[in-house]
Amino acid sequence: MIRRRVRGIALWLINHFLCGNRLWALKRRLLNATGVSVGKNTKIVGPITMGVCGDMSIGDNCWIGKNLCIYGNDAVSIGSNCDLAPNISFVTGTHAIGDHDRRAGEGYCKPIAVGNGCWIGINSTVLCNVTVGDGTVIGAGALVNKSVPADVMVAGVPAKIVKNLD
Repeated sequence: MIRRRVRGIALWLINHFLCGNRLWALKRRLLNATGVSVGKNTKIVGPITMGVCGDMSIGDNCWIGKNLCIYGNDAVSIGSNCDLAPNISFVTGTHAIGDHDRRAGEGYCKPIAVGNGCWIGINSTVLCNVTVGDGTVIGAGALVNKSVPADVMVAGVPAKIVKNLD
């Protein structure tokens, strides 16, 4: 209960007073105090939208652009040396397909993991139960609904491998 309130206050401060390209260390300290693990030299522009229940970790030397949104209450982990453009959505919650009367059946959450050295382009969405391999590039506007191997570029809706980066 206290953790939820502290996280809510910290996010409010980041989203209303600390947005932009300044006060990186203060944002890291505020998030770390709420149970969000943020590594050394990671820069978070803000605002950030996230629930108060899900776990989140961000590695060292990352850039997190404006309007990062995390939907659902499962874990999101981002490796070190990652760059996330503005308007990235991580969706950890979804529903089973229900019967005829209500197609959105029982809800559930699954984690998302982004490897080290990844670059995620603007307006991309990563859905639950996806792992993005190390060194992968996700093109602008992509919808990643399946796990992606290391060292590839994916793009499109749904995202498909368009290039090997080895």
